[in-house]
Amino acid sequence: MAEVLSEEYGTRIAEKAVSIFSQTGDDLHECVDRAILRKTPGFPHARINSPERLEELGGYIEWARNRIQGLALPDYKPYLHYEVYATLGMKYDNDIRKMVEHLKMWKDLANPYKLIIDEPFDMG
Repeated sequence: MAEVLSEEYGTRIAEKAVSIFSQTGDDLHECVDRAILRKTPGFPHARINSPERLEELGGYIEWARNRIQGLALPDYKPYLHYEVYATLGMKYDNDIRKMVEHLKMWKDLANPYKLIIDEPFDMG
């Protein structure tokens, strides 16, 4: 397939694996096992787009960390990536100190994996 696309678009085939990104969509648990078994470098980019989902994120980070440790070999070290659509800022009325404390709690839950929180707040 790569050869066909490369020829069609006049591009070169990558010499090393290209990092792919996985997303769970609205079902936060459904695609995690597949991402782990495929050794996706970053996941699950769960869409935390409401205050209710934000409240569930800590438990979900912990669950994902435990799921990785239960299914994967020790050399698999993905980063955990969550888009929160500024809901953290909404929760704390953009109070930087409170948001940083909350981010630190999530970081600790993700340990030993790197944690990326996308758009924790929007200051306009």
